[in-house]
Amino acid sequence: VSFISHNSRKFTPHIINNFSRGDAFECAIPPTAAKDWNSATLACYSESQQVLDPFIVKSIPSENQLHSWKRDINNNGRMKYIQTYSGTLDINCINVLLKLHTAKNIQAAVQQEVNWFSKSYNKPQTVSQHPPYSSIADFQKMLYLNRYDAICNENGMTPMELAMGCVNRWLSSDHITWMMKTLTESQNDTYCIFLNGALNTDPKTYRRFRNGNANLPSKFIFALNVGRDERGTFLGADDKRGCHWTLCHVDIVAKKIVYGDSLAWPFPS
Repeated sequence: VSFISHNSRKFTPHIINNFSRGDAFECAIPPTAAKDWNSATLACYSESQQVLDPFIVKSIPSENQLHSWKRDINNNGRMKYIQTYSGTLDINCINVLLKLHTAKNIQAAVQQEVNWFSKSYNKPQTVSQHPPYSSIADFQKMLYLNRYDAICNENGMTPMELAMGCVNRWLSSDHITWMMKTLTESQNDTYCIFLNGALNTDPKTYRRFRNGNANLPSKFIFALNVGRDERGTFLGADDKRGCHWTLCHVDIVAKKIVYGDSLAWPFPS
């Protein structure tokens, strides 16, 4: 991602009110240091007080502490301030510091994405079409030049949701998709289907088997995205992604199902 540079500039009042994910990556953010903000007290004054400039602080309070101070001020009316060892804060200062925490979380996510974009991958020789560089560049601009919480009209998602869906592989896993397609094309009696983390698959699969198609195969192999929590094994879904893949073989004629998991987890409930 050539058009953004980590920690190359600073946040300003103008940027913080309308920043993109690229801005969050480029702007330096102070570290979180709770000890620098000890001995905080709620103070009430009849006149406005001089407050700390949140853009020049050397550290920021924890996010939980900021939310606690914000509640204290909101619950006690106007002209309330938080006095700390590092300086005096009003509600506007606290809101800016909370936005810096949001930017810090985005910065960490973007760093992972930048690393992902820069990696090289082995590509199967049978794949004849790859996205052109111009399309990749347009996608990167969509992720990093739009306001971080703005809805992109083309797909109804925010840049963060787009990144999670594509860069972090929530919606698909191309190597599994390719493997299932190749296995299906290599023989005739078994159809291989990849159910990804969004519990959907290629629309062509649905069209092939709907309306009682007479050319149904006698066997299916499903590649399943699964995970595990305190309630047991679950199938990955768009709101709860699994962490690895398993295989399930279904023989319609023999009425037999064989399920295999390399981690020996129980069958998903």
